[in-house]
Amino acid sequence: MIKVAKRDGTKEELDEGKLWNSLYNPAKENHYQKEEAVELADEAKERLMTWITEHEDNVVTTKELAEKVEEVLAKLDEDVALMYDKHLDIN
Repeated sequence: MIKVAKRDGTKEELDEGKLWNSLYNPAKENHYQKEEAVELADEAKERLMTWITEHEDNVVTTKELAEKVEEVLAKLDEDVALMYDKHLDIN
């Protein structure tokens, strides 16, 4: 089971749907067609899940996860990574 350590110190199970949406939505907002956005989100999620499972005890912090999401998205499409970062700033 993969856990995410929150800023307040609590840990909760990684919501893979929420993770996927955080990858899909910036692609969709960058004028990707639905099919392309799904492909990008799937590829990014696969890379992230591989990275997460390499962590000790399968635990990552929210900060580590956000930074890695941005890094993975930047390798796939810099504009999508910028849109993701913009959403982080708003929230």
